[in-house]
Amino acid sequence: MKRVVFERNCLFAEDNSSIEDRKLRNQGRVIVSEKKDRMNVYVGNRDLKPGVIEVLDLLSVSGFSLSVVSEIGVKETKTKIDSAMIGQYIDKCFSVRTAELSLRDYLSDMNPDDFIIIVCRSEELIATAVKLHLPTIRVLGGEIIDKGSATLSADNIDQADDVVFQAVVFDEIAKKISTMKRCRMIGIDGLELVGKSYFSKKLAAFLELQGIRSTVVRLSDFKSPIEVTYMGEDAVEAFYFHAFNYNKLLNELLLPYLEKGSADLVLTSFGDDTNHYGKETRYRIEPGGVLILEGELMFREPLMDHFDFKIFLYMDDQEALHRALVRDLFLGEETKEAEIKNKRIPAQKMYMSRHVPVETADYAIDNTNHRRPLILRDPGVC
Repeated sequence: MKRVVFERNCLFAEDNSSIEDRKLRNQGRVIVSEKKDRMNVYVGNRDLKPGVIEVLDLLSVSGFSLSVVSEIGVKETKTKIDSAMIGQYIDKCFSVRTAELSLRDYLSDMNPDDFIIIVCRSEELIATAVKLHLPTIRVLGGEIIDKGSATLSADNIDQADDVVFQAVVFDEIAKKISTMKRCRMIGIDGLELVGKSYFSKKLAAFLELQGIRSTVVRLSDFKSPIEVTYMGEDAVEAFYFHAFNYNKLLNELLLPYLEKGSADLVLTSFGDDTNHYGKETRYRIEPGGVLILEGELMFREPLMDHFDFKIFLYMDDQEALHRALVRDLFLGEETKEAEIKNKRIPAQKMYMSRHVPVETADYAIDNTNHRRPLILRDPGVC
């Protein structure tokens, strides 16, 4: 079973200005007399926020069961759902007042591989979900500008389907890790700009729902200085063999942590500028916690044997160059695209041919479309 529970106010417009905005979006698609009130256009679903029907339809077709939790009466909510002509998508409505009980009923019927998530705006529902260890997506907008204590967020309801599909991936992996007898170190590997930082952060949030505390460490904080990175080889081989200071990472952080089961220390590194040494970063890993190491070219010696769980994020070369170009345009620079094209992609190809991370990883994820990460059940497609 896969279920999405929507808070009513995520689906329905709250005032006439929101309704009018939706009608203006549709102006030009239908013939409307200048003297005719646009409120009569799309009469059936005029109270819905933009994109709601598309989201409900896609999730329904994709096998999700859909429910609505409402701050108004259940009878009134059902009437609004029917008048908006979305009743065919919704199999149950319940009140916020009985939300915890209704969600517990769902949980009692769930199998280990089942999935449920709440799409909402109110902190009250988020708090209920946290109590039940359920993931949430907070829909932003208006006075709500951050996700608060929610697991994930969507800028608008029309992005909720993308975030739901992301949540399914994070949920599956987090549950898999939670069943392991021991997992002290997780590796998230992939080319620069593939989305490792976002993936690491969100996986950490889903691990917390499973009762697992985690700390994210970036391999890029352990770069080698330029004079070490370039030691006679061409740029690709130099990056492949010397870009990161594995000895510092192992001796000062990983090995002490793996020996003691915890860590609390401050390390100095080159950081983002390999010409400037002096960036200080505190690393704190609680007893019983998990270290998530994110970086590239990691699933090989000397790090390979230290990972208890490995995730490889993949994207095709064209998407990598596109993301690099977007970053250059955003920052007003012309360096990242050339670096990705001439150094990182060739080094990644060398790495993939020698070590085949899509096969050695516990999970290989196609993140070419970062809004819809896809678990590669057959890694040979990369």
